[in-house]
Amino acid sequence: MIPDIEKLIEGVDVEAVYFVDEEIPTYVVVTSNDSEVIARLKKGFVDPEVDVNVVVLTPQEYEKLGELNPSLNEMLEYGERLK
Repeated sequence: MIPDIEKLIEGVDVEAVYFVDEEIPTYVVVTSNDSEVIARLKKGFVDPEVDVNVVVLTPQEYEKLGELNPSLNEMLEYGERLK
């Protein structure tokens, strides 16, 4: 996990972090405190040196991911769980 993602989730109760190695690397953060992580993203809390996508999901959204976003669900099938 790149340091910027570690900084982004520091102090937040996170259930899981997944990494998908795509053209633009994608991190999926599963947390019940999604509003805190989203607020940090909007405030520019981190500014990675490389382009990355960050997807923030609640545990409920993650459980229904196959229905809500089938393409992201497929991506996670070959992704790596980091936390």
